[in-house]
Amino acid sequence: MNGIFLVIAGIIWDELRISKSLGTITFTTLIYGTYINWLTTLFAAYLGTSKITPVTGAGFHGTDVQEQFVTGGFISVGLTMMFSLIVIIYGLRKVKV
Repeated sequence: MNGIFLVIAGIIWDELRISKSLGTITFTTLIYGTYINWLTTLFAAYLGTSKITPVTGAGFHGTDVQEQFVTGGFISVGLTMMFSLIVIIYGLRKVKV
């Protein structure tokens, strides 16, 4: 899903009406969110954590530290991707003529 989101973001990137610095921050958060999501999911599978992903981790449990690590990873991904999405939606606004 992140790959599709990045492709769509790339297609509409030139249409965004945002400052250069906000564009740099948004680009960075998109890349961060994508790779950290992949890495956190990989760690969750390896560690067998199931606190935040009970369906995919059914029958497995990690230690409290492992569960907190994975939870923190997914929360950071959620926050950065929501920030990016809000900026993209804001950047697609129409300018009144």
